[in-house]
Amino acid sequence: MKRFVTADIHGRFKALKEVLKLSKFDYAKDKLIILGDVVDGGINTYKVVEELLKIKNLVFVMGNHDEFFMNHIASGWSENVWIHQGGENTIKSYGGRVKVGKSIYEDSIITKNINIPVTHQDFFNRAVMYHIENEMLFVHGGIAPKKSIVEQDKHTLLYQTAKVE
Repeated sequence: MKRFVTADIHGRFKALKEVLKLSKFDYAKDKLIILGDVVDGGINTYKVVEELLKIKNLVFVMGNHDEFFMNHIASGWSENVWIHQGGENTIKSYGGRVKVGKSIYEDSIITKNINIPVTHQDFFNRAVMYHIENEMLFVHGGIAPKKSIVEQDKHTLLYQTAKVE
């Protein structure tokens, strides 16, 4: 089994397909570790998730954009910053419509509810905050170097490396 790692797909289906093809990725035998941000940006998050669901050996490490989307799935609420940073396209890929505020300070309104299949909800719910394999640590954002992995806070793992003390 070969191991492949990618990150920041951001709803770009054609790019994902091209990368998998050019790397000769085997959906049944190889492992793909995704370092977050499957959603937002590109217009095909739905298709991206459908493609990822075909991969037998997949590890999905959550990214900050994935967290925004998961919060929306759980509550229906959307942070304006998320809508302006690609969330609008994710909502559209699931059949929704959005009236986007003029800035992150003006509320955006989802004018048609989105339809997220249970298989996609399960996919996002299976995301992990980090993955350790063969003494390698995989995260989306960063780590605080002086803390053990179990002491890391969610914000650091999803967004950025903490300040070194």
